[in-house]
Amino acid sequence: MKLQYNVEGITCGGCISTVTDKLKNLKNIEQLKVQREFPQISFEYERPVDIMELQKILGNFGKYQVLNSNAPLIFESESELNSKIETYKPVLIIVLFVSIFSVISANGDFIDLINNLLSGFFVVFSFFKLVDFEGFTTSFTNYDIIARKFKFYAIIYPFIEFFLGVLYFLNIYPSFTNFGTVIIIGIGLIGIVQSVVYNRGLPCACLGNVFNLPVNKFTILVYSCILMMSSFLLIQSLI
Repeated sequence: MKLQYNVEGITCGGCISTVTDKLKNLKNIEQLKVQREFPQISFEYERPVDIMELQKILGNFGKYQVLNSNAPLIFESESELNSKIETYKPVLIIVLFVSIFSVISANGDFIDLINNLLSGFFVVFSFFKLVDFEGFTTSFTNYDIIARKFKFYAIIYPFIEFFLGVLYFLNIYPSFTNFGTVIIIGIGLIGIVQSVVYNRGLPCACLGNVFNLPVNKFTILVYSCILMMSSFLLIQSLI
């Protein structure tokens, strides 16, 4: 049974993380999603959850007010598709622009194309992380296996990405650059896979908290593509 609730007060990545943690107290909850736009809270549950019951769960955090709820919903495939397109529109636009720039500047060289793609993605990703730096660090520490224990890693992570983006753009120290990318992205992928497997319903920090993106299979796909490209370049640099 899919339930949706309109909740006032969810305004940032920290709010999303706090509400997500509180709602995990509901047993057998599945596909939990917390976001800033309506519906702020949606999840699969065995029965309808009364507004007062939900408000009680969030009661210790007075800024969050459950305003109303929809009856259990059965979404049409077209609505789901439109929702997904709207959710991932920023990512698709970024991928399109970075890809066009990379193809034009590569001049037909495949290695340069991959370098340009990785450079573009890292620079853009680091920029959006820094736009809402506090929200990023809060969201990132929720699922990254290193940042969860050492918050300093979350603080320096956007700068690491930017540094890698510059190295890819300049095409210098390829072995070091690609090895570092494989390690960092590989570690990040572990935390993302764990979040998806255990269905934690966490917000993705890939583009900071500027865009409301969930950690899901699409996130795994993006990280896997970056990991494969950097692994290919690493092998090429060692041959």
